[in-house]
Amino acid sequence: RKHADQKTATNYNVAEGTTVIGDSVTLRSAEWIQEAIPDAQVDAVVSRNLVSGLEFFKNDIANQTLLQNVVLALGTNPVDNYEELLDQYIELLPKGHRLILVTPYDGRTAHNGASIAVKTRQYELELAKKYDYVFVADWYKTAIQHPEIWYGTDYVHFGAESTTITKGGELYAQTIKQTIDDATKKGSVKK
Repeated sequence: RKHADQKTATNYNVAEGTTVIGDSVTLRSAEWIQEAIPDAQVDAVVSRNLVSGLEFFKNDIANQTLLQNVVLALGTNPVDNYEELLDQYIELLPKGHRLILVTPYDGRTAHNGASIAVKTRQYELELAKKYDYVFVADWYKTAIQHPEIWYGTDYVHFGAESTTITKGGELYAQTIKQTIDDATKKGSVKK
């Protein structure tokens, strides 16, 4: 219905709004994402990675339900072939859309340049420089700047109690929202 009711976002007939494809960290943040980005359609499941997320992404493309802003929050569950998979997302992204990559954060390996999560983030930053329709919501950077949300946790899923869960969820959502706002102002979409 959302798609049927909307005006076209661009000359590519893309519906405005945000599709969020995420993992358990996104799932934990879903309530705050909905508050920050009311038009977001959030689909997040535990243990989703770039491989399983790709199937969901392809399904949304096939069903023409992908909204203009596509948020991928899938690096928490690392995969070795992250470069190949991220390249596939970019290649498959339909015209008229923009891609927002949420960088992964794993506090146990955050300062280890050899960790897959850190390498995934680095590659995502490179992709954003290479393509004007790819943007980075740098959760890794936000997470490091807020050690208070990690006390008593597994250092992947923020918040050991309600106050820090709320704070983490708000920070996660705002990191994504700010990137979408910046991307929208820039106006770049895949052509």
